Amino acid sequence: MSNKILIQATENGLTIPSEYNRAKVKQMVKDGTILFELTPRIRASKKQTGYLEGAVIYAWAKYQYGLDPRDSKTHDKARNLFKQDFWYEVIKDREGNPKKTLKSLAGSHRQALDAYMDVAPENGYPIPNEKLYLTWRDEYSMEPKWSNYYDWLDFLGLEEDSMPSMETLRDKLKA
Repeated sequence: MSNKILIQATENGLTIPSEYNRAKVKQMVKDGTILFELTPRIRASKKQTGYLEGAVIYAWAKYQYGLDPRDSKTHDKARNLFKQDFWYEVIKDREGNPKKTLKSLAGSHRQALDAYMDVAPENGYPIPNEKLYLTWRDEYSMEPKWSNYYDWLDFLGLEEDSMPSMETLRDKLKA
């Protein structure tokens, strides 16, 4: 039997969604046997997921391995190379030798992005401008002429780490 109880934050405070768990907590309070240890579970941000998967991984793969971020055939390779360098676990094989195994990015985009950002500046890795990526995602990604963020950047003649003024951006898009 698990002693974990899910407590959700709401705009009015905290709530226990399960009626069973609410009764369990009330009984524990009555008995004086309750001690809480809160471990927050941060929900994955779609914003961070998209930024990592749509801009950062491909900028790094272009810089490190010369992979074209506009070529969809290289996307799986770029993701695996990124995980190989930034998101892996070391285990021991039968002989006791260390071996890297790639971890899934599912639910871990923030941590993988942080791992990249920790080493990017001192290694000269590109750091795509998040505002530029979000501008593309929110305003221009539905345009059929750009199949991905890097097609859009190529059309504009911009690098992923640049940030033109909104006037310059609109002028380039009108041309």
